[in-house]
Amino acid sequence: MEKKKIKSVGIIVNPTKTGSFPLIEQVVDWLRRRGLEVLMDASVSGMLDLPLEYKQSRELPRLVDFIIAFGGDGTMLSVAKQMNGCSTPLIGVKVGGLGFLTGVTETEVFTTLEEVLQGLHRIEERMMLDCTVIHSDGSIHREQVALNDVVIQRDALERMLMLETYVDEEFLATYACDGLIISTPTGSTAHSLSAGGPIIYPEAEAIVITPICPHMLTNRPLVLSSNQVTRVVIASEHASPGLMIDGQIAVELHQWDQVIIKKSPHTIRLAASANKSYFEVLRNKLNWGRR
Repeated sequence: MEKKKIKSVGIIVNPTKTGSFPLIEQVVDWLRRRGLEVLMDASVSGMLDLPLEYKQSRELPRLVDFIIAFGGDGTMLSVAKQMNGCSTPLIGVKVGGLGFLTGVTETEVFTTLEEVLQGLHRIEERMMLDCTVIHSDGSIHREQVALNDVVIQRDALERMLMLETYVDEEFLATYACDGLIISTPTGSTAHSLSAGGPIIYPEAEAIVITPICPHMLTNRPLVLSSNQVTRVVIASEHASPGLMIDGQIAVELHQWDQVIIKKSPHTIRLAASANKSYFEVLRNKLNWGRR
C-alpha cells in the first residue's frame, strides 16, 4: 500500500505513564510547528496542559493519517484492537518496560518522526487472529481479535487440561498440558517463546500452536499455514480454564466449550525506522544470538 502524505496525527497515551507527559508535550509542539493537525486521546484530557481537540482513542484511527502510541506493549495491543480494520499506520514509543512492539525509544522519537514525515520509514503489515468461543449450550461469545496470541490455560489449582485440537476439522491431537498458545508471528516472541515456541519473522503468514508444559515430550510446537483454522475443544471434566486474548480479554471456559481461531481479515500496519531491522531488535531486546 502506498504511503499517504501525513497531514494529521493522533496521539494515544497510557494515562498511568505520567512520566511520559513532558515528552508528549514536546512531540505535540514539534508536530504543530511543522503544520500538522494533532488530535489527543481523551483518556488524558485534563492531565496534559495542551490546547488540543480530544477524542476517544477508538475514534482516532479514522480521523487522522498517522497514530503515535505512548506506552508499552500492552498499550500497543490495546490500540491494535481499537484499529478495527483501519489501515492508518501506527508507531509505538516505549515508555518503561521491555517494549518489543513499541519499537521507538524516547531518544529516537524525533529522528524517527522526521523519517516518517519524509516518507522514509518502513510499513510492516502484521496479521491478526479472530477468536470465537462456542459454549457447550450453543451460545456464542462474540468474536475477538488478537495481534499477539490466544491462550487457553488452566486455573492455578487445577490439574492439567485435556484439549482436543483440530486443524481444518482434521483431528490433530489431544494435548494433556497446562495450556495451549495459538500465536501470530508477531506474538511468537511473547508468551509462545517463553513456552519453547519458535521465532517467526513478523511479516510471515503463519500460525503457531505451542503447548504449555505438555505431559508428552513429543508434543512440540507446530507451525501452520495462516489459512488453516484451529478448533480447540475443552475435554477436561470439572475444570474451568481461562481464555486470554492478547493478555487483556478473559473468558471462562467449561467442558465441551469450543475455541475457534483463524486468520483475521484485518491487519495492522506498524511503522518502523528504515534504519532499524527486525534482527537488530532481536539482538538488542532479547540478546538473541549472543554468547
